[in-house]
Amino acid sequence: MSNVSILIAAIILCVTVECQCSEEPEIKPLNTVNPITKSSRLLFVPAPSYSHLNVLKIIATDLCQSSEYHHQCTFAVFDEQLDSFRSATNIFKVITFGKIPLPPKVDGSKIKTTLQFHSHITLPFFSNLYKPMHHALMNHLKTNTYDLLIINMFAFAAQDIAYDLKIPYVILAYTTVEGNLILPSWIPRGYDFMTPTDLTMSIIRRFYNKFIVPIQMLYYLWPHMQRLDRIRIECNRSTHGSFSTPIIQRWNGHPVLLPYSRAFDFKRPLSMNYHYVGFVTGESQADASKSEDDKSVQFWLNKNSEDKEEKEVIMYVGLGESYKKSLK
Repeated sequence: MSNVSILIAAIILCVTVECQCSEEPEIKPLNTVNPITKSSRLLFVPAPSYSHLNVLKIIATDLCQSSEYHHQCTFAVFDEQLDSFRSATNIFKVITFGKIPLPPKVDGSKIKTTLQFHSHITLPFFSNLYKPMHHALMNHLKTNTYDLLIINMFAFAAQDIAYDLKIPYVILAYTTVEGNLILPSWIPRGYDFMTPTDLTMSIIRRFYNKFIVPIQMLYYLWPHMQRLDRIRIECNRSTHGSFSTPIIQRWNGHPVLLPYSRAFDFKRPLSMNYHYVGFVTGESQADASKSEDDKSVQFWLNKNSEDKEEKEVIMYVGLGESYKKSLK
């Protein structure tokens, strides 16, 4: 099994939760689950992004098909992601949230910084997913129980439901944003292009990083946190009520999996619940159907490799998350 699957299996082994829910769908109390002797029921809630979804599919496949565990894995996705499961219906169960709400219209020419991108695109988009995700999950949980939820960092509704109903959950995150508002002046926050060397060499940049960037973070991100709290109230969920790092408040005390190398993250202290699990990629599918784009790229690669006169080097650049499955 991969390191990710072993870690999740260990988490399941330690789960002992008694659900105390008032005015909510009846959730049966969960007993200690031993993955070696009993198949556990796992619900995966990805973000509607293929790069995020693929990582969870690889982890779930490992957990379902392992000769040791054979867990029962269910995915909760939007309609637009159903095609990804056409060839995996014998492995996973799939429930749907319905169609993805239309994203907000944004003038891209006005977006100059990462914080502006999060403010105008990322958080409005994921906030719009809250209600359809919440309502579908609550209806599903009326007749289904799970031993553990594995939730994407942007699936806010799933995190809140698991938190309020006391269902054990794990977060799959793609960044270590813990304590970003209170970092020392010499540690980059990742919202600009300043490096540790830049900050070390300039007291002005350290001042900017220490005092100005946190103000910018609050200016751009806090209104969306307030909006999320209003949506939570409408859905009868508890609110965050915190001014410090509100996005990850629900992560406290729960395992956070980081599917990339520790070398890609700036060295700084993190809570004990953060776990670097390394790269994860799926096995190549030789029999998978190829699109016209795939065929044209394959033809171009083969043509160049057969041309003895050309001495060009072909470099592959992958955009988004890139994972390599850990050795067993």
